[in-house]
Amino acid sequence: MVFVRFPRCGCGFDCVGCVSAIHFTVNVRCVFKCDLVSRYCQSFLGGAETWVSTFMSPSVVGRLYQQARSIQDEVAALDIQVVQFAQVDASSPVELLRMSVFDSCDPNFHLFAWFFLVDWANGLREVVSFQGDEGTLTVISAYTQYDVSTPNTLEIPHNAAYYCQLCMQYTTAMIFLVTFFALVYSAGLRGHIEGLNMVEINRVGGIVWVGRPLLFLRSLVAILFLSTTDVQLSISGIFTRMGVPQATGIQRLTTVLAGSETCWLVIVLTDLGLVVTKDHTNSYSLKASILTMVVSIVLSVTTPVVPSFSLARTCDAVQVDYQLACHAGVVTIGSDRRVLELVAIAASSVGLCFAFERWRNPTLTLPRHKLSLLLPASAHYLYNKGPWILDHTLYLDKASAFLCGLITVSYKQSVYVLDIKTWRTHRLRDESTRLISNIQYDQNRMAAAVPLHE
Repeated sequence: MVFVRFPRCGCGFDCVGCVSAIHFTVNVRCVFKCDLVSRYCQSFLGGAETWVSTFMSPSVVGRLYQQARSIQDEVAALDIQVVQFAQVDASSPVELLRMSVFDSCDPNFHLFAWFFLVDWANGLREVVSFQGDEGTLTVISAYTQYDVSTPNTLEIPHNAAYYCQLCMQYTTAMIFLVTFFALVYSAGLRGHIEGLNMVEINRVGGIVWVGRPLLFLRSLVAILFLSTTDVQLSISGIFTRMGVPQATGIQRLTTVLAGSETCWLVIVLTDLGLVVTKDHTNSYSLKASILTMVVSIVLSVTTPVVPSFSLARTCDAVQVDYQLACHAGVVTIGSDRRVLELVAIAASSVGLCFAFERWRNPTLTLPRHKLSLLLPASAHYLYNKGPWILDHTLYLDKASAFLCGLITVSYKQSVYVLDIKTWRTHRLRDESTRLISNIQYDQNRMAAAVPLHE
């Protein structure tokens, strides 16, 4: 009885390689005696067999034979079958006819069984196992062509990435505006500012004007970027290959910039640790940022993330007898381990740098002054305040005050302050600087500063 009709020979695979592998597992001459084998297949397979016998040594053919026998035994153990629904006539019931691809009762079919297996290996056929209460049926599908399609953009989740992009743009814009207005204050004060405080724009201005959550998100995006690799798919014949493109100058620059963005996590951790680090904060924070940036960049350049692909076909019945939803596998272009490594690098840098500074100078003490609720903790420990403390009162230049979230305007003998941290206004008395110091330079810079009495 005939189960399957073979419209062509080989179904698009390399017959020479197949015949060389099964040279002694199939009697090709006996297959030629079958009425269903076309003259084209006879001439093609006969030529392939002649080529193998002429140009391949017996040792090579013997090795291929052993491999072919091993594969045939493994496939036979899977009991893969060819199935077909058939009727004797129109009034007869429909029967399910089955035959194993390597049926010992029909050795002449083994050649076509190898055709099926090669198509299966090339992805042109599928083997599915149906498991039920009465038993298991493992069948091989019909020949199918490749279906090349582009993923639907509407099915690709991108909302989270879009919102993260908006947050990145917001933080960048805010840092730019804070820097711009700090420069405006500096120009208006004609340079009567504390220049070292301007270095703390990110650590003070970023925390006050942007906030820890958004700065943490910015650092997290940079860490995720460093934990992800670019992947390119290339098609070679019937196979699809996944590879990492050669890094260009722009990509290396992007890696360096992303590595520098990890400093935002150090800034957030430093701000959270002020309650512990206190007077040592200013001495270790910059070292921790530089160490984190360098280690992150070196790690990303020397051991980049390598993509991986795992093949594990799983299918779920969405609708019984109607639809199956199958997942072929997972392509991984990121590394959870690398994310944890970069976070650990930032946290370790903060801890190690603080421990080193504490060991190097355990008695470090910052200049003392009257505490003011207008001054944030980051500015209290990071600002250079020594030259600006007179009579136990801290005088903060207006550029440094703006980084602290204090928008100041001098009018007559008072300084009006809008504290954006609490959205409250304050009126501070502008005392005569002549009563504070006899030095003209001190009088000029103190006259342009904000006395933090409250």
